[in-house]
Amino acid sequence: MRRGDVGPTALSARAGLIALCVIAIACGEAGQPSRGGPTSSIPYAGTWRLTDGRGPDGEVPLGKGYRITLDISDRKAGGTAACNIYGGDLDINGDYFSLKGGLVMTEMACDPQAMDSEAAYVDALAAVDTIAWEGNSLTLTGPDAELHFEGLSPPPIAQLTDTIWRLDSLIEGTGPEGTAVSAAPARLILRGDGELSGSTGCREFEGEWLRRGDEILFTRFTTEGDCPPDLEEQDNYIVGVLGDGFTAEIEEQSLMVFGKAELGLHYVAESKR
Repeated sequence: MRRGDVGPTALSARAGLIALCVIAIACGEAGQPSRGGPTSSIPYAGTWRLTDGRGPDGEVPLGKGYRITLDISDRKAGGTAACNIYGGDLDINGDYFSLKGGLVMTEMACDPQAMDSEAAYVDALAAVDTIAWEGNSLTLTGPDAELHFEGLSPPPIAQLTDTIWRLDSLIEGTGPEGTAVSAAPARLILRGDGELSGSTGCREFEGEWLRRGDEILFTRFTTEGDCPPDLEEQDNYIVGVLGDGFTAEIEEQSLMVFGKAELGLHYVAESKR
């Protein structure tokens, strides 16, 4: 990963927070995070990422930086459809699989490529009626659709929570092509009771969080204070990454979080609370 300037696209990251609790699969008990793996009698319960697929109108395109996921629990399914979060009730019996009653979805707007991917996936998901799984692979099929998924691991909740994370840099892109730019002092704290707090470098924030699949979602997020012009871009960037749901990877004292469009944040553990 290279140190450099984060480009204009990255710094225009969306600062709004989704009203997540319109989707039952994403909310669970108010204010309480989900912990550990799925507790379900369904053998394929868990979180899956789409690797390829086709629907009634052809291939489901996979946009760079916009994942499509499927989170399955008892009689519920949901996930991220490239841009928006979706959820619905499952009708399952043996290898029969259907989202009865359709889907409930948030209504964000993303890049055209992500919206095209989302539309194709939602159409394909509505057309499947059969499920098959083996190990880390899951397939949904129907007369006009076939979707292939791979299993995802849950986030490292025990390592993530009750630690003061100090922001080190803003990240755009992943792997060797990714760039990182130093950030003004900021912090993030996710507590084990489902509360959160932190700062963006110019504003304090607090709220509540939970785990959905392999992501962390903020279900309540309020900020306090104003930002001087030189920190407004960093403030927007941080809220954009954290506010729409993010994945978290921890290696020793280093935390990497990534939101949509391969926009991320690098934190370093400061202390355990």
